[in-house]
Amino acid sequence: MLVFQPSDGTQKTLGYSIINDYSELLIRRCFIGTDDFTIIYEKNNGEIGELKTKAVKEYLPDKFKYFQPKSNPLISEKFIELFRLSSNTIYLRIKSMDYNNYKKINKEIFQKTISNGVKNLVIDLRDNGGGTPKSSFDFLSYILFDTLSQTDYKPKGGVSHYLSSKLKLLGVWFWAQITPHHKTELGTKYITNVTYPKNKQYKGNIYILINGYTASSACTLAAYLKHRADAICIGQETAGGETGCNANSFQTLTLPNSKIEISFPLFRFNNDISIPDNHHGIRPKYKIKYSPKLYLLNKDLEMEKVFELIN
Repeated sequence: MLVFQPSDGTQKTLGYSIINDYSELLIRRCFIGTDDFTIIYEKNNGEIGELKTKAVKEYLPDKFKYFQPKSNPLISEKFIELFRLSSNTIYLRIKSMDYNNYKKINKEIFQKTISNGVKNLVIDLRDNGGGTPKSSFDFLSYILFDTLSQTDYKPKGGVSHYLSSKLKLLGVWFWAQITPHHKTELGTKYITNVTYPKNKQYKGNIYILINGYTASSACTLAAYLKHRADAICIGQETAGGETGCNANSFQTLTLPNSKIEISFPLFRFNNDISIPDNHHGIRPKYKIKYSPKLYLLNKDLEMEKVFELIN
C-alpha cells in the first residue's frame, strides 16, 4: 500500500493518504476480541518502539474536514461551491470534474470573478478524482489565451481473444472514425476537445490546492494552470500524472492460466506543457505535511498557507 503504482509511474502520495486515513483502524479491528493491545515496531535506525492502543468493535467515519467558509456560497451546485473570502479573494471548491452544465457553471464562475475585479482565485482540487476533460478545457479557456486541445495516443497492438469486452473495442473503433487523427511510429494520435479562448478572461493570481487523491482531468486542469498561467500549487503530489495520464476507455484482459484480470487503459492523454515526461504527479511549490496531531485537530494547513501568501 505504501507504493501505489498508477499507470503514470511509481507514486507514493495516494498510498500514504490511504495509510494515514485507515491503517490504524485496520489494525485495531483485527483485535476486537480484546480491550487493548501493544504494537512493537522497529524504526529505520534500529530503535525499537512501542505503541499501546485500544481495540474497536465499531467505527464511525470521522474524516478530516476541509476548510469551509463562513459566508453563504455564491454558487452551490453538485461538485461545485464558490465563496467570497474577502473583497479581492474567491474560493472555488471543485469536488469532481463531472459537474453537469459545465459551460453554464464555468461562465457563471468567471462572471462573478472577473466582473468583481477579484485579485486572488483559490481553486481547491483536493480529493478530486477527475471526470470529463471537457469541463477542464472549458474552464481553462477563461484563463489561457491560446486555443487548447487534448492529444490522445492509442498505442499499436493486436486484439487478444482473452479480452473481456469486444463491444467496448467496437465503440472505440466508431469513435476513431469521427475523430481527427494520424498514424505515428508508436500508434495513432487523436486531437480532441478543441477549445478556444473566451473574450473575457481572468488575469489575477491563482492558487491551487492538491493532494494524493487529485487525479485524471483534475490534474489536467492543475498542470495547465501551473505551467501556463503561473498558478501556485500547494499541498501534496497528485496521484494523476503532471505531463498526462492514462485513461478514457479501460479494457480488461483475463490471463489464460491464472485467470487473473488486468485492467488497463487504451489511451494516453498528453498535456501540452513545457516539460518532458517525468513519471510524477504534479508536485506543489509549497509542500504541506501533516503531523497526526494537526490532522486530528482538523488544521487545514493548505488554506493557512494560502492566507499567508495573499496577506
